[in-house]
Amino acid sequence: MNVYSELGVKRVINAIGAWTRIGGSTLPPEVIGAFVDANSCYVELSDLEKKGGDLIAELTGAEAGYITSGAFSALVLSTAACMTGTDPEKIRKLPDTRGMKNQVVHQKCLRYKYDRAVTVPGAKLVLVGDKNRCSPKQIEASLGIRTAAILYLAPGQSAAVSIEDVVEIGKEHSIPTIIDVPGNIYGSEMWIPDHIYPDEGYKNYVKLGVDLVCCGGKYVGAPQSTGYVIGRKDLVEAVALNSFVGYENPSDLYRGLGRGYKLDRQSIVALIFALKRWKTLDHRSRLQNAHRKKRYLIESLTAVPNVKINDVPDSAILVGFEATLEKKNGNETYRIVRKLLEGDPRIEVWYSRGGMVRGRVRSSPNSFVVNVMYLQDGDEEILTGRLKATLST
Repeated sequence: MNVYSELGVKRVINAIGAWTRIGGSTLPPEVIGAFVDANSCYVELSDLEKKGGDLIAELTGAEAGYITSGAFSALVLSTAACMTGTDPEKIRKLPDTRGMKNQVVHQKCLRYKYDRAVTVPGAKLVLVGDKNRCSPKQIEASLGIRTAAILYLAPGQSAAVSIEDVVEIGKEHSIPTIIDVPGNIYGSEMWIPDHIYPDEGYKNYVKLGVDLVCCGGKYVGAPQSTGYVIGRKDLVEAVALNSFVGYENPSDLYRGLGRGYKLDRQSIVALIFALKRWKTLDHRSRLQNAHRKKRYLIESLTAVPNVKINDVPDSAILVGFEATLEKKNGNETYRIVRKLLEGDPRIEVWYSRGGMVRGRVRSSPNSFVVNVMYLQDGDEEILTGRLKATLST
């Protein structure tokens, strides 16, 4: 019996991606082995963090690295680092930022759900431009003596000031740049059909001069509760001091705000080994299985009436296709997607009632995207049967 069945929780067939709400990632056998082995004894977590950070820096070409409890935590600690540096009194005060540089500049056209992470340690988000466009002059005009950092969301968009220009502005004004790279961990361009997993991908942002790069562990086959920061050595040191094992001393006077973002030793080890594995994988071979499942699904659904199947380009986080329901409107399509969710197992597909734009995937309200990259072996057969039955009604 599956543990979820025992607990009375429905299994999910993941046809959407590495999404947090359904668990984020599946750990490869090597990573599970490292996790279990780490459980066999205790270590000083500060020592483990130091060794792990050094290895991540070596793998990514950064000056330094630090392991965090997810990318959100990486953003919180990076912002704290830019405000406090290595000053223990400032670290102790957070989230009280009176007397500190405590503003983080961000382009309004790059606003997203998780940019509020920078406000957790007490920073104020200063939005520049409008929802349609921002210019370098507007960013420069927003900078001042209270500016602690500039935030950027990868991979950016045409309406936004580029990461290259943002880094240049930051350097000119001695203000660090923090970049959130969610699923865009392979470089400044997510959509690279001929080089989906370039060997130099991790190093691109570092080469550009971004000061702190915040990443999620789930995208490399690590537990989704893990993440990491890479970048400038002095700022990564400040990240460490603000973390849950930062200033540990008998009086605990300087225990930082990061205490609430604990990691267990098992997860730290799992991330380290996941990254080591990821850098040595033949990713094109890894994708062969995903493309087999994609072909199987497309061939099986081609004969379903009034359903148009469109291929979408491979990306760092997506191998799949778009299904357009030609005789359905948005409300009817939404009900079909809900019906997939209500079955057992639940089926999650990529859908937005208002239509969606994600990279080069542009969908109307009567379309949804099936991402096969995260299907377990055999799921494609269940998915095909359920899709055919649901779409034929």
